[in-house]
Amino acid sequence: MPEVYDRVLGALVGVAVGDAMGMPAEMLSRPVIAELYGRIEDFVTPSSRNPITAGFAQGQVTDDTWQTLLVAQSIIENEGRIVAEDIAQRLLEWAEGELQKGRKYIGPSTQKALAALRNGEPLASTGKDGITNGGAMRMVPVGIVSCRAGDEELIENVTRACLPTHNTDVAIAAAAAVAKAVALGLRGESRAREAIEAAVEVAAQAAGKGYRTSAPSVAKRTRLALQIVEAAANEEEALAELSDIIGTGFAAAESVPTALALVYLAQGDPIRCAQLAANIGGDTDTIGAISTGIAGALQGLSPFPKNYVDLITRVNGIDLERVARELMRVQARKRYREGLWP
Repeated sequence: MPEVYDRVLGALVGVAVGDAMGMPAEMLSRPVIAELYGRIEDFVTPSSRNPITAGFAQGQVTDDTWQTLLVAQSIIENEGRIVAEDIAQRLLEWAEGELQKGRKYIGPSTQKALAALRNGEPLASTGKDGITNGGAMRMVPVGIVSCRAGDEELIENVTRACLPTHNTDVAIAAAAAVAKAVALGLRGESRAREAIEAAVEVAAQAAGKGYRTSAPSVAKRTRLALQIVEAAANEEEALAELSDIIGTGFAAAESVPTALALVYLAQGDPIRCAQLAANIGGDTDTIGAISTGIAGALQGLSPFPKNYVDLITRVNGIDLERVARELMRVQARKRYREGLWP
């Protein structure tokens, strides 16, 4: 399997695996997770006591994966371009279908922005209140097609992808950090710590985009999260400190720095990322999707057991291999048009 394709597929599989493993614990506290599941080390069936995911199947994914695939399909059908209007329309259609199914996992910023879109509000302002992690969680495809882009182009791609729902400084900074870490992973030139440090620098640059908010700095909080990991005596202490100090909630300045720190804590091991995220509490599925997606870009497909990939494919009816191939195809064609290929 060609190396870059392997990493692209690893990133997409990572999103789905981290999402599905974290799904049963979504928005539960660490003590409640321990009470209901012991320690989550594999895919489990969600407890009936989780009002968000009760009734889901073992290995079922949530909005993190579906929105990632939605953005990927938009990029594919627009020949490698990030088209905010197209992403917005796809989000509207997807959300309507999910609400009809009674799904409760669509994030608050996305719900509010989509309501504004339905009411005819201009696209430039629908995402002005989006300070949560919903932009960052769908950034893996943007990182993939920005693999060879400079930081300025990557940030512009991220900004367009965030525009409909998360057009704020903090959300764009968080999303840019994720995209940068993925892009570096695909190049095969960086280890976990190097990729996260580069992501921090891009987050600081991207913080000037979008509507200004009073949210804290994603870059500075990620640096603090890395310091917490380095100072911790063991994984359990690191999880507790990240949860208590950085946070694991919906806010982009909480869950994204924590997810980035988990990549470092796991030393880039995607399965370990998924397991750590599933037990940290709070927005476990999104933290898992982000951290495991980045780790998948760093390590490729090989760390993922075949039965994991088979379960994700069967339960959710998704073909991640096709998506990976199509993203590679449009990226190659885009580079050819720009005179950068071969």
